[in-house]
Amino acid sequence: MPMPLQGKQIAILTADGVGKVEVVDEQAAIDGNLIASRSPDGVPAFCQAIVEQFAKLGASAS
Repeated sequence: MPMPLQGKQIAILTADGVGKVEVVDEQAAIDGNLIASRSPDGVPAFCQAIVEQFAKLGASAS
């Protein structure tokens, strides 16, 4: 069984994929349309990030 990534950081690669890596120390991270979480413990933050992103889409559609 793989060990959870407790205390680890999330590396977000940009859409251009050319050398830029941003490392954040958060439960969930957002980069454009990509939402990432580092472990199952981050699921609540991951779900909240999804809700917030959909809310932004809904607000921009009106």
